[in-house]
Amino acid sequence: MVLTREYYFKQISNNLAVLENSIDFRTKSNLHDLGIIAEDFIRDLLNMIFGLKLKNLNSITSNQAGIDLGDSINKIAIQITSTTSRKKN
Repeated sequence: MVLTREYYFKQISNNLAVLENSIDFRTKSNLHDLGIIAEDFIRDLLNMIFGLKLKNLNSITSNQAGIDLGDSINKIAIQITSTTSRKKN
């Protein structure tokens, strides 16, 4: 089987959709473990794709107010959330 760009794109997009749905389902069941674990995955993914130096600020202070990932060199802050509310819990 010849692996193509389309094949990889489909695999990546399908797996990200599964991750999103799993986090959504678990969060609605008041289980936040997967969302917390996904913060590091998202950090690593964004660092790799965009060449950033994001750090998980929740590893410094649990449930950091307002932002989850920060890159002080590139002056970028990112909040990762599994809810549609503007309020960070």
